[in-house]
Amino acid sequence: MEVIKASAWGMCEGVRRAMEMVKEVKAPREVTIYGELVHNPEIIRELEVKGFHSLPEENREKKIKTPYVLITAHGLSQMGKAKLKGQGKDLIDTTCPLVSRIHREAQKLQNAGYFVVILGKPGHVEVRGITEDLSRYAVVDKVEAARTWITEKIGVISQSTLPPSRVPELLEAIWKLNPGKEIRWVNTICRPTRDRQHAIHQLAGQVDMLVVVGGLHSNNTLQLAALGRQLGMRVLQIQSARELVPHQFEGIQRVGLTAGTSTPDWVVEEIYQSLTLMNQGKVFQSSEKERLVHAS
Repeated sequence: MEVIKASAWGMCEGVRRAMEMVKEVKAPREVTIYGELVHNPEIIRELEVKGFHSLPEENREKKIKTPYVLITAHGLSQMGKAKLKGQGKDLIDTTCPLVSRIHREAQKLQNAGYFVVILGKPGHVEVRGITEDLSRYAVVDKVEAARTWITEKIGVISQSTLPPSRVPELLEAIWKLNPGKEIRWVNTICRPTRDRQHAIHQLAGQVDMLVVVGGLHSNNTLQLAALGRQLGMRVLQIQSARELVPHQFEGIQRVGLTAGTSTPDWVVEEIYQSLTLMNQGKVFQSSEKERLVHAS
């Protein structure tokens, strides 16, 4: 069985930057991570072992006992940061620079009098961070969510991990429902997302199955899997090599391999080795000690 890696896959620079900043923390037990640093279970477990505290993304109202709060790569609103500082907390801000750009673009549009529309997933932590600083906005994740808004100027931006292929249909729905209005589109989809989506298109027709590696709650990983299915590919989404079962690949000649932007390189390499060794009747499994060495 041949294993073909996508031309672009895995951890992006924003996540690498966040991980490097976390490594510089000298006293993890004095730090609470405000949500999930990245949507990857392997990384989350490693941070817990090192002593970091954390709050669940869906409920971050719990009282924070540590003096430091780490803002995740997904970002946080200025209102949210001010609230934490008002509680006497020192912030360690690992927000991805590309997400920070979306915050700035949203504010520029609002200040210029535009009603801001975010193309993205309602309730996603990145989207919440953007909308909390807006007085008037809408989040559109499907054509049916578009509306006729009472405004003459509409500014449209997107969640960083929105599949580029979704933009035309969503913009068309907005235009149709708001004829004669000024509609400005600012493309804030991050380059790593676009590159990884393009790489899936390159694999289509070359492989019998696509293996997508990443957290089950990682939006960009889910979008990679969805694109693979849309292109008619048989898709298997997993988080680690432990989930691979040889019979899943019976009759498969070529496997494509990709990973979401929050997936560590060593996790992908472990899965690549496991898939490669299946031809020899073996299954590669690194020990927990080896995993920690990879992560250090």
